[in-house]
This record gives sequence, structure tokens and C-alpha cells, in this order.
Amino acid sequence: MNIDIHHVTRVEGHGNLVVDVKNKKIKVEFQINEGTRLFEAFLRNRRYDEVTHLASRICAICSMSHTMSSLKSIENAMGIMVSEQTEKLRELAILGEHIQSHALHMYCLSLPDYFGFDSIISMSNKYLDEAKNGLMIKKLGNEIAETVAGRAVHQISAVVNGFTKIPSKEQMNKVLRHLKELRPSVLKTVELFSSLDYPDFERKTEYIALKKDDEYALYDGNIASSDGWNADVREWEGYATEQIVEYSNAKQGIRNGHGYMTGPLARINLNFDRLSGSTKDTMKEYGIRFPSYNPFHSNVARSIEVLHCFDTAINIIENNSFKKEKNECRIKVGDGYGANEAPRGTLYYHYKIDRKGIVTYANILTPTAQNLRNLEEDVNLFLKKILDSSKEKIIHNLEMLVRAYDPCISCSVH
Repeated sequence: MNIDIHHVTRVEGHGNLVVDVKNKKIKVEFQINEGTRLFEAFLRNRRYDEVTHLASRICAICSMSHTMSSLKSIENAMGIMVSEQTEKLRELAILGEHIQSHALHMYCLSLPDYFGFDSIISMSNKYLDEAKNGLMIKKLGNEIAETVAGRAVHQISAVVNGFTKIPSKEQMNKVLRHLKELRPSVLKTVELFSSLDYPDFERKTEYIALKKDDEYALYDGNIASSDGWNADVREWEGYATEQIVEYSNAKQGIRNGHGYMTGPLARINLNFDRLSGSTKDTMKEYGIRFPSYNPFHSNVARSIEVLHCFDTAINIIENNSFKKEKNECRIKVGDGYGANEAPRGTLYYHYKIDRKGIVTYANILTPTAQNLRNLEEDVNLFLKKILDSSKEKIIHNLEMLVRAYDPCISCSVH
């Protein structure tokens, strides 16, 4: 049997899933056929205060994460320690990005599979409330990003060592009011996605995410693994190896000859005990248990993270006041690393900066590139469980598995 899904629908970008089965031996290729974009090449020889605005253009969904990892790498290289206010505002912006990205994926890309439709448009004829719910949550995530960092996409006010504009108290109170008004809709989201009939499939793999002692790590932290190791972000290139494959324009993350998983499922598996107390209470109410080794449960993890992001954003706004700060910086020669959790997983940056403030080296590792090998390994094992199904059902189930990873193909070919 040969399967050629060209292109996989309801994912960000263009990719083909090609499977060849001979004598129950399975060969899987997730072919990323978008052209390589060479961002690392044209970030070189640019000023330190230019590269972040360029790097954010890698993706229009997770541009905030690219902005933050890029800024943190520059600041690390030049020895800049940002203020607590800057960290809080950046964290708030990241929370907004996770809210809008997760809502987009869960309701628009994934949910139609479970309700038996081909899109949110056709689904909305019967499930209008669910469609509206998802779009309202996404809209609020965009509002948070726009309020904090100037734009919903490709943010402009987050700069090295601070922000060029600080949101007013009135703007923050408006966001706070909307968060509290929409929180019941997020509870419905957790209830919905924890009750779906997910395929019965488990494959334990290595899970990697940022980790902190005192909070659920999204903006900052060390790199942690389910295999038991923990490392400083400056060591990421020693732990996360990329490999070129001949059938794809995206490199693949590999460790010890195998793939690994980053993203919402990895984060929940590694950091469950650091979720907000109200989020954990909600999980108990709906009988949601982690760790889970079913990749389809990534959608449950996304719904949980959205609730956590709402509660954390409410806490930040209620317990902080924000004012204009100086964001001056002195150019310094350095070698800097930055990372944060993008919606699809851990995003890494590495810059080298010379005495004139010019970036002489750039290396970026995106979550989707890291997940590609692990996705292929999941497809291989999952297919063995469903080989007795019709070809049409096999194709549909394999597409659902790809969508569970929510691949961002533009990021993978950055």
C-alpha cells in the first residue's frame, strides 16, 4: 500500500505525508516542500536593533515568540539584565500569543475532525456556539499582544532592554475585563476537548520543554527532559541536533538517533505541578490526568494551557502597575542565547555580536523542525495499529495525527 497525502490540509503551510508499506515494513516521509527561506543568512551583518524585527517575520502566528527569543539572545550577548516590569510585560505578550494560537488550532484546524466536518465553516452550521467560542478566545489573545507590544502580528514596541511604549492603565483594565468575561468560555473549552473521542494510541518518547522551579515556564527557564537531564539554555546546541533529510526542505530534530517531542504535551507532562491552582482544580473536576503519551492529547494540553494563560494574565495585570522606563543599552561584544516556549514548543536563538553591534552569526531552532522526526516515528507505529482499516480511514487518521502536532511549516523552513 502506498499513501501520498498531498498536501496535508488544515496545517500552517504546505507538506506532504508519504507512506510506503511493503510486507508490513513501513517507510514514512513528512515532506516539507516549501522553499528554504535562509533567515539566518540575511540576519548576519545586520545591526543588533534590526534583527529582531526581521526575525519576527519568520511566522505570523508565533511572531511574538520569535521576537522574544531574538531579544533575549541579544541581551544575553551584551550582558543586559532587563527590569522585572519588562519581564512581566513580555510574559503577558507570550500568554496572549499562546491563547490566540491554541484557539486557532483547536477550533479551526482540529475540532472539525472530531465533529465530522472538513472545516470550521461547514462545522459552524451545526456547531455555531463552538465556532464563536474559538474565535472570541483567539480575538482576545490578539488583543493582549496588540495592547502590550503594539501589534497583534509582528510586534513593534518590544525592543532590546524594554518597550518603546507602555500600555496605559485603562488599556490594561480593558484587557482584564475581557479576560474575566471570557474565562467561562475557556472552561467550556477544557470540558469540550477533554471529552472528545481520541484515537487509542500511545508512544512514549523523550519530551523536552523549558522548566522553572517556581512557575509554569513559558517565557524563561532551563531546558528539561523527561529523560532526567536539565541544562542551561546556553547549552541548547549540544542537546538539540538538527539533521538534513533528502526529501524535505526542513531539518529534523534528533537525539540519540531518534526524534523527541516539544510543545504543549511535553510542557504539561514535564510541568504539570506548576500550573495555576485553579487550572489543576479544573483538571480534577473533568478527570484529566497527565502525563500522557498519546500525541492526540496535545489538544487537551492546549485547552489546559489556555486556562492557565488566562489565570496567569489576570494575576499579572491585577498585581502590577506599569510605567515608562529607560531602555538604553551599551553595545558589547558577546555570544548570546535565548529561548522561550512558542505555542508549538521550545524556540531557540543564538547570536554573536561584534564591537560595532553587528550580528556576525545567527542560529535558530524552531519547534516544528524539532518535532518532524518524532512525528514520523509516531506515524510509523500508529499505522501498524490501523492497517486493517480502509485506506480512506487510514488517510483521515494519519492527517489527524499530523494536525495534533500543529506543525508550523513556515517556521520549519525559516
